[in-house]
Amino acid sequence: MLALFAILLGQLVFSAPAMAQHTSLACPVQTASVQRGGSVEIDITDCDDYNFGYGFGVPLTRNGPNSGDVLVRQAFVPPSTAQSFLRYTHNGDSATSDVFEFEDLDNRWVQVRVTITAPPVSRNNHADCDAHDQSGRELFSNALVNWRNGPLHLQHFRRRTANRLVP
Repeated sequence: MLALFAILLGQLVFSAPAMAQHTSLACPVQTASVQRGGSVEIDITDCDDYNFGYGFGVPLTRNGPNSGDVLVRQAFVPPSTAQSFLRYTHNGDSATSDVFEFEDLDNRWVQVRVTITAPPVSRNNHADCDAHDQSGRELFSNALVNWRNGPLHLQHFRRRTANRLVP
């Protein structure tokens, strides 16, 4: 009997942390997508059966979020409804997803799954307006130039065969 108690106690003490579990009866799992380093708002009004609202500030969470921060805000919608929003702000790390839970007003847990995407990559860091002929050869190119520390202006160039720009 003592051995069984020791085994059960060992499993309780040394078990892995629980994964996020959705237990709310008021609303389904919430999902959102955000760019790395950005923010997204999730309407969690349906997670509030009583229309009391979640108030303002940091909600009670468990299991994260690991790659961002969450805040709750609410808006009053006349005549007597409170609309609540959960704002997730990604911290800019390289994670591609984040999962956490917040407590609903029935003391149950609402799981939130956030997909984190990389921001779009620009091909060039300057204005790029090129004209091509039917064979795909570049005919004209625009570039920002600065002559003798004067103001920046758009200069139109014609491309030659040796890839030298000629005004």
